[in-house]
Amino acid sequence: MVYTNIEIKARCKNPDNIRVILRAHKAVFKGTDHQIDTEHRSHGPLSRDDRYIINVGSIGQPRDGNPDLSFGIFDTKEWAYEHIRAPYNIDATAKKIIQAGLPYVLAERLYEGT
Repeated sequence: MVYTNIEIKARCKNPDNIRVILRAHKAVFKGTDHQIDTEHRSHGPLSRDDRYIINVGSIGQPRDGNPDLSFGIFDTKEWAYEHIRAPYNIDATAKKIIQAGLPYVLAERLYEGT
């Protein structure tokens, strides 16, 4: 089973069956065998017997010091994970944040990836 939110685990009837949790930011969780972070380009095949927390990052606020967008693809047939980084138009995104009246720091942090 693959879940995209740790809160789902709390509501799951069989939390022991959860093998992969996808997260958007770094976090440390007890009870997992492996944590895969955004600096890993690809990882797999994964062991179906182990538990994984995979940090897929974020498009816009990856918070790992790299401003490129960050996301991942989890292949449920091959039981493998591929992490993808790519540049995007940070200037246009920052401009929209400021135009929306959001705090300037949210636009500024896009350039730093923090």
